[in-house]
Amino acid sequence: MRGGKARTRTSTAGKDITGDFSNLGIAGKALGGRPTKTPTHPITLRGQDKKMNPVIGVNPNKNVEDEYIHNLQQQMHFMELEIKLLKEKVIEDDEASGIGSLFNDEKYSEMRTEYLKKIEDIEKERIRISEEAFILDAQINILSGQNNKLSDIRDKVEDTRKAKIRELKDRLFHLLKERESLEKELIAMNRDFAVQSKNSYDYNIQLKNEEEDDAHAKYRHDRDLAQAEERYNQKLEALDKVNAALDDIQKQFEANPEYQANQETIDKAIEDAKSMYVEMNLLKRQVEEMKQAAELYKQAVEDEKNRKRRLIDINKNLKAESEAKQQTERMRMQKLMNETKDPELREYMLNSQKISGSIADLEDNLDNEKDKYDNLQNERVILDRKTLELNEELDKNK
Repeated sequence: MRGGKARTRTSTAGKDITGDFSNLGIAGKALGGRPTKTPTHPITLRGQDKKMNPVIGVNPNKNVEDEYIHNLQQQMHFMELEIKLLKEKVIEDDEASGIGSLFNDEKYSEMRTEYLKKIEDIEKERIRISEEAFILDAQINILSGQNNKLSDIRDKVEDTRKAKIRELKDRLFHLLKERESLEKELIAMNRDFAVQSKNSYDYNIQLKNEEEDDAHAKYRHDRDLAQAEERYNQKLEALDKVNAALDDIQKQFEANPEYQANQETIDKAIEDAKSMYVEMNLLKRQVEEMKQAAELYKQAVEDEKNRKRRLIDINKNLKAESEAKQQTERMRMQKLMNETKDPELREYMLNSQKISGSIADLEDNLDNEKDKYDNLQNERVILDRKTLELNEELDKNK
């Protein structure tokens, strides 16, 4: 009875040990069961909110792993204490039952083997967990370094982006100011272009009217010259008639003995002849003066041509300077147009260049028309002066 009672108490102790091991995380039959591996990742973190993101660079399971190892060490310690107590109790029961050391050597040698095996398994599990912890720490260090590098790269990229944004804003501000200035210049150019177009139209109308006046003046000059030549020819014919009359009178005088009676008539005829001779000399002098006037007119025309050539040379030099300035401005505008990315601003610059070219062409045409107008004005002044002198001479001779 005592032996059966001891076995019953041993089984109960084995159940108690198994239950204690189960409570400590070890599963198995009595002391012979193999410990189950407790996973590390599904374990929830104490003292942390599950909704919060873990801090990069820190192992979130490090405290849990340390606690798990500590629990295993406590389990080992408790198992040693329980085995020690159980061994002492079994020995007492065996001694009381009379079985002695034989039962102890046979029964607990196997239990010690199982116990050492469990200790070895626990040690292996601890080593495995330490290795995993070491690997996780290495990975965390690598990820921390990468995270720091990425943070540096992100900061550099952010600084570069902000600097680029500031540069683009400054450039946009300058471009807007330049665009506003160009728009003002374009408005002024359009206004000047409208004024010049109106002036050009008025100048063409005036030039046409002056050409008509010049044509009329030339017609009058040719007409007056033809009339003067006709009067001169008439005077010559009259002089020829007078000379013929004198010859007739001389013949009559030679044939007519009444010389004294006709003396007064002869004297009068001589006086008329002298008067006609004087008038003829005056006409000759007028013709000479007209020839001199024609020579002066030719000389004035030649001088005007020379002056025009000088003005053309000066105008060419001024035009070359203006073209150089315009070329410089076009190069500056082309450079700005190549640098800018705004299509509207590029189109605006192209239109400005076209308008500048059109204005330059209009200025050239205006200069040419002014030169023509100045030449016609000079010729008109000369013709008017000569015509006035001829009219005065003709009025004196009437």
